[in-house]
Amino acid sequence: MERDLDPPPSLHEHAAFLRALARRLTLDPGTADDLVQETYVRALRQPLPPLRSVRAWLATVVRNVCSDQRAA
Repeated sequence: MERDLDPPPSLHEHAAFLRALARRLTLDPGTADDLVQETYVRALRQPLPPLRSVRAWLATVVRNVCSDQRAA
């Protein structure tokens, strides 16, 4: 099953939050942008779990991406 590559509106609603969190985690705007992009890729590859807060889930994803990048 192919997924629509346009981010769902819920992802767009949290774009500024994700950028701010990524910048706090990396302290580098370019790296933060890469982190947000990879967060979107991961979010689009898996179905959104039934959540009360998409924002909290995305924050977890961005932190995991950051951790994975640091470990690499």
